[in-house]
Parts: sequence; C-alpha cells; structure tokens
Amino acid sequence: MSSSTINPHNQDSRQNPTQDIRQKFEPTEPGTKVILHDTSRCTGCRQCMTACSFKNFLTYNYDLSLCKIINGPNGEFIRVQCYHCADPMCMAACPTGAIQKDPVTGIVSIDKMQCIGCKSCTWACPISIPQLQRGLKAMTKCNQCKGDPSCHKVCSAKAIQFVVRSEHRPPQPACWPLPAGEAGAGCDSNE
Repeated sequence: MSSSTINPHNQDSRQNPTQDIRQKFEPTEPGTKVILHDTSRCTGCRQCMTACSFKNFLTYNYDLSLCKIINGPNGEFIRVQCYHCADPMCMAACPTGAIQKDPVTGIVSIDKMQCIGCKSCTWACPISIPQLQRGLKAMTKCNQCKGDPSCHKVCSAKAIQFVVRSEHRPPQPACWPLPAGEAGAGCDSNE
C-alpha cells in the first residue's frame, strides 16, 4: 500500500476523521439555492402546482406539475419535489449521462435529447421524483425553473422559500456520533 492511500480502519492514516465525515454532508457548491416548504404555513391551495405546470407546459394542469402537494397523515400539506441532492443518485444511475448537475447553481437537470426514458433515475431516486414526460420518451423533473422558480413567487402563505442551502441547514453537532471503536468516535479536544 502506498503512503498516499487512506485506510479508513487505521486512525493514524487520517488527519481528522470527524472532519472527513462532516465534509460528506456539506453542500458541494457554496451558495447553491434550494426550495424549502414549511408545512406549518401551507394552506394546500396548490397554486405552486398551477404555476409549475404553466411554466413548464403552458397549461394549468395539476397532473403535469413537477411538484405535488399531498395530504399528510396529521392533516398537514406536504410538498413532494426534487431536492437537487448534493450527490444525486438519479445522475449516477443514468446510463446515457442525460442527467447533469450544474457546478455553479447546483441544479440537477435532465437533457431530454439524451434521455432514453429507461426510468433508471426514478428507481434510483429515494423518493422516485423523475417521471416519464407525456408525449415524449424522456424523463422530467423540477429544474428550479432554471434558477427562478415560479412556485415560490405565487405562494401567498409564504410556505415556499427559495433560499441558500447552507443558511437553512440544521445545526451540526460539535462531534459526530460514531459507533464505539471506530476512528473518530467521540469528540476531539481540538474541535
């Protein structure tokens, strides 16, 4: 083994294992924006769905909306949407490379000219967001209206916000809990 190879089981070969773990969960593009939905403010009016279908398909049709508002188990309204993941599984599953993540904006989009409609992205997505677009043999999903989402503009309850990802992350613990005996378990006194 070369001296530059990192061995995760050998604590001496890692400078700061807690920092390594934190980096995996941090957004890769500083300043990228995400759409957040506050269920406590949502009235279930579905204007976001109307705006989405019109922006993308020039028609008012809930079925064509790339976001969905569904009834939650406790009477709240839940928005189902693409979260433009830091490490998108849909992109990794695409056999043609039709799904790309913009390195500046963080927007994950599908090139309909490259897509073959195989649905690998839907199966790979933890919440099955990409869907087959009607009339085309290509997948579709939210692309944040290319950085200017219509949904948050029409939300009169202000339940939908378009914000910088890092500003609205939950606070991170001073040290990440790891199973006892693993490298990095417990807190570093240097942190």
